[in-house]
Amino acid sequence: MKPAVKISTVAMLATLVLGSVPSYGANRYGIACVDNRTNQRINFSVKIGDGQWKPQNLAPGTRRWFTHTYDRVNENSSSSIRVRFDSDLRGTNFSTVYKLTRHTAVADKCDEGYIYAFRYEPRDRRYIDLVPVDGGQLASE
Repeated sequence: MKPAVKISTVAMLATLVLGSVPSYGANRYGIACVDNRTNQRINFSVKIGDGQWKPQNLAPGTRRWFTHTYDRVNENSSSSIRVRFDSDLRGTNFSTVYKLTRHTAVADKCDEGYIYAFRYEPRDRRYIDLVPVDGGQLASE
């Protein structure tokens, strides 16, 4: 094999091997994402840390994410996030509150965070619940 061909073959193999290594970035955010997987508008409130409850709503098939921007790279600590909603769609108030876990993230995008979904209860579509989709954790309050 000629030297030029040998060098270019080695360079190509190195590119293939090194190019397949996943790139990792610095964590800059803590993210929790909420999906509405029902066919109804969902009204809910969110409380970040010790702040006030703030009303929110999600149209069917939409999502919203809640981001905590770290003060320094890889801080990996976020203020708490609580979600409060009426899980009874019949008009009777049944208030449910969950504390959500955020996922550390490189980018400020919903898919980078833990995803939680509003869904109908499996046995009775008159009720909804918020459930973790991809590893997030909920704590009832």
